[in-house]
Amino acid sequence: MSRAEVHIAGRKLATVGQVSALVDSTIFRREGWSGDYQASCTLSTPNNGSIPWLRRGALWETYEAGCLVWAGFVDEVSRDSGTFEVSAYGRGARASEFPAVKYESGVTYTPSYIPDEAVDAAEARGMGFGRGGVNIGGVAVAQTPGEVTTVGALLDRIATGTFHWWVDSYGKVALRQAGGVKWVMRPGETYLGTADDNYASRLWGLYVSAVNGEGDPSEWSMTFAPSAAGVEAETIDKFGPAEQIVDLTALGRLFSSSSARADLDARYESVGGRMGWTNGINLTETNMHRVGTRVSAPLAVRAGDGLMLPGVIDDRSSTTYLPNVTVTLGEVRRIHDENRAEVKPVDFAPRGFSEALAAAQAPPSPVTAA
Repeated sequence: MSRAEVHIAGRKLATVGQVSALVDSTIFRREGWSGDYQASCTLSTPNNGSIPWLRRGALWETYEAGCLVWAGFVDEVSRDSGTFEVSAYGRGARASEFPAVKYESGVTYTPSYIPDEAVDAAEARGMGFGRGGVNIGGVAVAQTPGEVTTVGALLDRIATGTFHWWVDSYGKVALRQAGGVKWVMRPGETYLGTADDNYASRLWGLYVSAVNGEGDPSEWSMTFAPSAAGVEAETIDKFGPAEQIVDLTALGRLFSSSSARADLDARYESVGGRMGWTNGINLTETNMHRVGTRVSAPLAVRAGDGLMLPGVIDDRSSTTYLPNVTVTLGEVRRIHDENRAEVKPVDFAPRGFSEALAAAQAPPSPVTAA
């Protein structure tokens, strides 16, 4: 049974009523923030009185054994008699709303294209997270006069290749890659079906290869992945040819042919050359444990963790059939009252390819070299 405690605006929610149906989730994705994602619970009170501090925008914190495990801001509070339904979003959500600007003087601001600068300014305005003094991007990724973007879009531009921008429960943003294998499931406890939603034998990338003196694109080029010899041929031999176009111009960067191909290779490693998964996995105390221990803790699983599935045949590989599968978790939904977690791999077929190639469909935009 979960011993999680929900605090709203610094106050323990259980002091005013009974908390139940606590669910929270974390996410690991290419576009938008990764980290704490959504949360909800039900609060039953002995009377129909109002709770002034239980309101939209209040800080939500979930603690387990005194440790902060989830944090965000209250999104909605609905009340029926003495029952409150409360939902929240993670700390990173506001990045898609806050413009990337810097302070000049008085009431004057100008667009900012330096991630560190834009994050610091937005944090001061209450965005909900900051850098904590750590450099995440001190060089401008675009310098087009008059272009205004959001902090979230700016962070999307620097989270290239296998990196994602992650906001932790303490409100610190960082660029992160998927973690290694942390959890192992008991053999025979699950299976993973496949579909071709995520399949591509080749990725084509459109990128800006030259700009004029004003920073506007003057040349576009294309390259492809995988670059390793023989990989594409082996993939086609097993699954047949399929090609996808990735619009790297949406990243707001000037690429060389080698850097563009390196970015495509990283994307291909994540989503290309294999099928997507069609089902999620249910983790409980009896069917999983932490690597190297006997500890079973489904509520400790986070998006971005690696989960090994012994006995599950990996027929997605274009070269060999492996007797086990290791997946990176793209979404983890923790049901505290039932002490279990519902997880989905990164390559979850219904939306895996479009998410993993999140910057693919934007039209060319003016950029300059980073």
